[in-house]
Amino acid sequence: MYLYWISFGFLLLSGLVHVMFFVIESYLFQQPTGAKYFKVSKEDHQAAKVWALNQGFYNLFFALGMFYGLMLAFQNQMLISVVLCSFCALSMFVAGVVLWFSAPHLRRGFFIQSIPPLIGLVFLYLHLHV
Repeated sequence: MYLYWISFGFLLLSGLVHVMFFVIESYLFQQPTGAKYFKVSKEDHQAAKVWALNQGFYNLFFALGMFYGLMLAFQNQMLISVVLCSFCALSMFVAGVVLWFSAPHLRRGFFIQSIPPLIGLVFLYLHLHV
């Protein structure tokens, strides 16, 4: 049973991290000082604002999907919960892998974005197969 709670904790953390990314990309990045968050030049900042806003909402929707999946677990709807949480966690992890290879200067973001869902998935898998 403890494996379930460990996975639940890391999957919840993954959702919270993606809510934080939503705030950074869809609100803070939109401000005049937003260029510093992603280490872009002031010239690139204006062009990237629309992309960051869109990306922020992607992160919010993955977080909401994760929260809904976790809520379904408390309602004993385990199959749909596992499917939804696994999809969201895998998407979060793979997006971090893309970040790792596409933006080496943002590799710290890979660890923040990808490690919690990966740990959550590992413990969820162990819970289901032990």
